[in-house]
Amino acid sequence: MPGGPEQDGPERNRPERSGMVAALLAAAFPASLAQTIVIAALPVLRDELDVPAAQVTWTLTAFMLAGAVVTPIAGRLGDLYGHRRVLVACLLLFTAGTVAAGLAASAHSFGWLVAGRAVQGTGAGAFPLALGIARSALPPHRLKGVVALVSAVFGIGGSAGMVVAGPLVDAAGTPWLFWATLVLAAGALALATRLPATRPGGGSGRIDPVGAVLLSAMLVCLLLAISQGRAWGWGSARIVGLFAGAAVALAAFVAAELRVRAPLVDLRLLRGRGPVTTTLATLVVCVAMFGSITLIPQFVQAPRASGYGFGLSASAAGLLIVPMAALMLLAGPAAPRIARRAGSRVPFQAGTVCAVAAFALLAWAHGALWEVYAACAVIGVGYGLAFAAIGNLVVENAPPGQTGVATGVNTIVRTVGAAIGAQAVTAILAARTSPAAKLPPESGYTGAFAVLAAVAVVALGVAAAIPRGPEAARDPREERGLDSGNVQVRALE
Repeated sequence: MPGGPEQDGPERNRPERSGMVAALLAAAFPASLAQTIVIAALPVLRDELDVPAAQVTWTLTAFMLAGAVVTPIAGRLGDLYGHRRVLVACLLLFTAGTVAAGLAASAHSFGWLVAGRAVQGTGAGAFPLALGIARSALPPHRLKGVVALVSAVFGIGGSAGMVVAGPLVDAAGTPWLFWATLVLAAGALALATRLPATRPGGGSGRIDPVGAVLLSAMLVCLLLAISQGRAWGWGSARIVGLFAGAAVALAAFVAAELRVRAPLVDLRLLRGRGPVTTTLATLVVCVAMFGSITLIPQFVQAPRASGYGFGLSASAAGLLIVPMAALMLLAGPAAPRIARRAGSRVPFQAGTVCAVAAFALLAWAHGALWEVYAACAVIGVGYGLAFAAIGNLVVENAPPGQTGVATGVNTIVRTVGAAIGAQAVTAILAARTSPAAKLPPESGYTGAFAVLAAVAVVALGVAAAIPRGPEAARDPREERGLDSGNVQVRALE
């Protein structure tokens, strides 16, 4: 009689599956938290490390660069050699980087802190690996809900990082940004070792070194230009050169991947309306979300003398994000329920409608703190639905043997969207601020919120182009006569 989780009795396997879901969520959460946890603490880190404001942002940029480079490689390694094995390796590196960052923050060593943050960035590989394990080990009726939760963790963890940073720094100092993360990392690592091990079902393959180098070069140039554009000047030779380098590396990467027998990213995965529109929708929705969590804390911390701010402390400003994060967590599980009845694009559309409404509210009415709280709550519902739906859309349109690399590419798109969103709202505020003023005028924030509303409208338009049902998830390698590398599950004792 065939075995595996899909054939076993539901009662006997429910506790085991619940433990596996908890482990998958625990594996994805620390990296999403770590990505944003330094944002609210950048002014404090600048003073403690005695570095310029433009330089201290490397504590954020280093994490993003490493995460973007490692994610597709980790996804591919997981598809080839087993998702759990690679997940444990990523979490080990993340833990080591967290320890290094904590020690560097204690010693006020800027160079070592940036290095530790770069090693921490390898934890971003947990996202495609967790989704690969979920697809391999869970029965179809459980898969949508778990994929939705793991996908929602990207936004929940990012919001939580903004919430806890202020209180942690105020109560215990900047090193505890990393020691608190270390506790989560250690717990995630312990749980990951108990996850079911996956292995290729007789398939073969290897990592494409040329593709890895070209993709890494493209991502480093692109993210470096986006993150440092304001500090170096958008028209400076360095920024223009980085954008040009990203374009050249991308062209070379596409040409190389279409020729190689075992590509790092099979670009045939991106053909068809489903993958293309899902990728574009991911980019646009991440621009809007990370623009909002960058903009709102700055707005409420502006002094009352500015005529529009509330003069909140960093800790109080972080608490504004609590309803956003909480409602993301609550709304995420609703997405698969809606998807089972109406398709995965419907919860995405509902989420973008919420985002449009929230940003329009902030652009029109932000004179009372309760209005900001209400908008944050609506944003939380919207992005809880949207992120959960994106995860299912990606998995539905990916061949089983390439779930890791498909979700890895989507995670890269999320990272790029997050970087663009944060820099876009900062650029809008800077453009509205006169050289003699220390703070942007209220019109700068109003304009930025209006732009985010427009971005959310674009996301809604893209969502209308997403197919109603998943396209056939056929492995492109089968079309070339190669082994599809289907994944089988080996039960743990």
